[in-house]
Amino acid sequence: MSRFDYVVVGGGSAGCVIASRLSADPTARVLLLEAGAVTGPAIMAVPSAWPDLIGSEVDWGYRTVAQTGMGGAILPYPRGKVLGGSSSINAMSHLRAHRSSYDEWAAAGATGWGYDALLPFFRRSESASGRDKQYRGATGPMKVSSAPDVHPITHAALEAATELGYSISTDLNGAEQEGIGWQEINVVDGARQSAADAYLRPCSTAAT
Repeated sequence: MSRFDYVVVGGGSAGCVIASRLSADPTARVLLLEAGAVTGPAIMAVPSAWPDLIGSEVDWGYRTVAQTGMGGAILPYPRGKVLGGSSSINAMSHLRAHRSSYDEWAAAGATGWGYDALLPFFRRSESASGRDKQYRGATGPMKVSSAPDVHPITHAALEAATELGYSISTDLNGAEQEGIGWQEINVVDGARQSAADAYLRPCSTAAT
């Protein structure tokens, strides 16, 4: 096949979604280009091993310019060089920006990019069981949940924050985004779920 209707450059988080959505049309020919490998090292699937991926063969190995506010420090800036992009090497945190950030985009002229306009797409992307369906999705490809095993120190930190008067959010991706609460992660059956796992690999399995 040498002719395509769409060419998606970059198989990162966005590229995986775009390629998947475009290929839902059975008449469309879609080419997804990714500089990195189709699969990475086995530890890529191990949630606790994500720090070991920094500087590995699946990391572009970028570094920041000198940070004036940090005494000129130059910091690692990990970016995924593998199918799934940075969703294949990050800490698997599933956290939307505050609604005010998206609304500022719209206010600056990005029509259609405010929080209320984007919310249906946020919901469509995820499967967050037991959450408020006004804000959260239940049938999307990204499986979202809180960590099943939380260290006692973390529980103690939450209790301490409560005692100090900080507000508590029962869902940081829901109606009340400000406060202290449990972070959600993209981990399924004990393994990382990258954008490639959610959007591409189910399609390739179905094709075979």
